Amino acid sequence: STAQTVTFHPDSTFNALPDYVFSGCGSLTSVSVPAMVVSIGKEAFSNCKALSDIQFAENGKLQQIDGYAFKNTAFTEFVFPNTVINVGEKVFSGCKQLRSVTLSLKMTSVTYNTFDCGTLEAIHVPEGHSSLMDEDGVLYNKSKTTLYLYPQQKDPTGFALPNTLVIIRSYALKGFQGTHLILPETLETIEGYAFQYSALTSIHIPAKVKTIGAYAFQANSSGKLQSVTFEENGALKTISNYAFAGNTWLTRIDLPDNITSLGTYAFEGCYRL
Repeated sequence: STAQTVTFHPDSTFNALPDYVFSGCGSLTSVSVPAMVVSIGKEAFSNCKALSDIQFAENGKLQQIDGYAFKNTAFTEFVFPNTVINVGEKVFSGCKQLRSVTLSLKMTSVTYNTFDCGTLEAIHVPEGHSSLMDEDGVLYNKSKTTLYLYPQQKDPTGFALPNTLVIIRSYALKGFQGTHLILPETLETIEGYAFQYSALTSIHIPAKVKTIGAYAFQANSSGKLQSVTFEENGALKTISNYAFAGNTWLTRIDLPDNITSLGTYAFEGCYRL
C-alpha cells in the first residue's frame, strides 16, 4: 500500500483493529484511532516502517494492544492513552528509533519483554498511578522494592539502586551499560535474565539474596565480568541454570557453603575458571 495516513470518520463505530490489518503498509506515516476502538490486534501495524505518529481520540475506549502491534515502526516516543489496561508481548520489537515510552494509568504489568526494545532511554509513569512510578526514567513499583526496567540506552553515569530494593525483575537490567553497580543490602531476589549481556566487570551479591535466576548474569562475546563475590554467611541457596554462562573473563569464584541448588550449565563457557 502507498497510503500515508489512516483516518476514520469522527462518528465511526468501528470497535477493533484486527490482527495484521495494516501490516506491511510501508508508506504509512500517521494513524488516527477512533474513540470506539477497544482493541488493536496482533501485528496490526507491524512493518509499517515509516509510521511515526499515532493519535488517539479524546474520551477513547482503547483497552487492549496485542503483541507485536507496532513491530518495526518509526516511533521516537509513544504515549499510551490512560484507558489501556493490557499490552501484549514485544509490542515495539525492532523499533530502532524509539527513545521514550509513557505508560497509561491502568498498565500494571511491564517488563523488558513488554516492549522488547533496546533503544529506550526513558520510561515515564503518569502521576497518580496506583502501583508504579519512575525515577529519572527508571521503572519501579511505588514503594521502590521492585525494579521492573532500566532502559537499555539510558546513561548509567551516577545511577544507584535504592536501598529499599528487594526484587530485581526478569530482564530489568538486561544490557546495562555500566561497569559497576552496588546491589543494596535489602536485595533478596535476582530474577532470570536480570543482568543478561550487561557491561558489568564485577558484582557483589549481598547477604539477603536467596536466589539468582536462570541466565541472570549470562554474557555475550563482549562480556567483561571478572569478579563475582558473595557476602559471608548469606542466605543464597540457589544459582539457577546458565546463571553465569559465557563469562569468559571469570578466573575464580568461591561459592558459599550454604548453596543447595546449582543449576545446569550455571558456569557454562567460563573456560578460565
